[in-house]
Amino acid sequence: MTTLVDLSPELILEIASYIVIPWHDLRSARRDPGVIDNLIEDDDNDAFAAAQADLANLRLVCRHLDAILQSESLKSITFNFHVTRWTSEADVEARLALLAQGDSPISAHAKFLFIRCLSPVQVGYFPARNYFSPEGTEYRRGGDQWPKIEFLSRAMNNYLEMAISSFQNLQCVAWKVYHVDDLNVRVMGALSSLPSLEDLTLHITADCRELSRLRINRFHDLRSLVVAFYNAIHPSVLPGPKSLDPIIDHISEIINQSPLLRNLSILQPRYYSEYDVSFRNLVKSSSLDQPLPHLESLCITFRDLILDDATLVAKLPKTLRSLHIADYARLCPPFQSRTDLVAMKAFITAHIRLQEITIADPSEPLLKYLATYSGLKKLRLLLYPFSRVEVKDMIANVQTFFQHILPLHSLSLVVHSSEPHEDGLIFEAGNPNQQSSNTWNVRLCIDAMSGYSFTFLMQCATNLLECRNKNIVLSFSPTRSSSTKAIIYKRRLQRLSTLCISLRNIRVAEEDAKQYPNAISFDGTEYVLYRRDNLPSYYSYRKIVPETNQN
Repeated sequence: MTTLVDLSPELILEIASYIVIPWHDLRSARRDPGVIDNLIEDDDNDAFAAAQADLANLRLVCRHLDAILQSESLKSITFNFHVTRWTSEADVEARLALLAQGDSPISAHAKFLFIRCLSPVQVGYFPARNYFSPEGTEYRRGGDQWPKIEFLSRAMNNYLEMAISSFQNLQCVAWKVYHVDDLNVRVMGALSSLPSLEDLTLHITADCRELSRLRINRFHDLRSLVVAFYNAIHPSVLPGPKSLDPIIDHISEIINQSPLLRNLSILQPRYYSEYDVSFRNLVKSSSLDQPLPHLESLCITFRDLILDDATLVAKLPKTLRSLHIADYARLCPPFQSRTDLVAMKAFITAHIRLQEITIADPSEPLLKYLATYSGLKKLRLLLYPFSRVEVKDMIANVQTFFQHILPLHSLSLVVHSSEPHEDGLIFEAGNPNQQSSNTWNVRLCIDAMSGYSFTFLMQCATNLLECRNKNIVLSFSPTRSSSTKAIIYKRRLQRLSTLCISLRNIRVAEEDAKQYPNAISFDGTEYVLYRRDNLPSYYSYRKIVPETNQN
């Protein structure tokens, strides 16, 4: 009879991995700009709390399990020093002091650090700055919490930097940087000195004019770098002559000091910058003969950061597999067109075969690129409502996509569990769990029923009529904008309903086929349009099947 003692530590850890958060999944998800908050706020997640409780119960079974699972339970640590989070400030000081001395087992086992808040007092939505300065006005906002705030501030000022320096095995850091002050600068320095750190995510809400004080260029040997700016870097109303931006220089230095960098994501709101933030300047510190030699994923949602240097783009490595470009063509579409034209031509020249692509429109350069190879696994089109692509050109591109491009990739495209409220078109096909290669799964998620998006949706549905031998999943999420009158919106839904009804082979995933009390139906049809109650902008078509009495 096998007992727990007979089980290998590796097997026990594998079993435990099924009840705790899969950190490798979180790390792979960091490429998506939409998950950055979830990464940092995981300690408030109910599933995370339940998993930690289950793990704690397992450790109580016996000493053998406790010893093996200790590393798993101490793998992640979250810093949130807001005053309302703690009932005993003395306990906080004791924990920080223990970490600073290196006597806590957390120091040896911590691999993931989430820094949510380094300020005991909050003003409005954001934590207050200068929290450790008794002269700061933010202290007076603390009211009767003043003694606790002062105690927490002193404890952090004395021990936090050394506590972080004790995490010698730390691999991943996700930090919401609210302010640039002395403690934040020291914390950044402590993080940059950690020998095992390879994955860095910075969500910066601090004043961009002070970011150079953080000296993020001290980081080196990273495998993944995500820098997301909550505010624009020195926004400018119109594009014009550019000067160099210190924070972009610092990011460029990190890239140069991280020759094995595999994931790079630079995210910023849609504003012009008064500085030169071109892709060439971003990688200027690296060897321009082969920049980013091990890059696998590139995500850019930066208004001025466009791939418009054909020579440089063509030198990106063949290891590049994922490209996400959202340079906000809705504000200035020619920039998107220039990115498409230059980047796609360069990828053809360099024989780079992307497996995942997120881009604005099914442009002609994109279609020409996709026609040069097979093996695409995911394609997401953002479908900006103010695209300047002529409708006739868009219709022609859609026809080309369905008739010529789709067959090239239909066997490699896999079903992706995308959220239904994602905007744009997500195409995936070739479900590996199904025997037939004639099964296509198409998800149309339009997050705005603008004229352009609706025309695109109708054109896609029309092309699906040519695929009567295919199994089709068709769903969409129309959200009526303020510019769309209710009567126009209703007519569009009716037109779409009439067209989709002729798709006799249409089917809907089981979870979307449930009946809801707020269903929208069209009289005389055999399909009904359902609205999910938890996602009110999401609709699916489902064939009405009469209920039969079970005797």
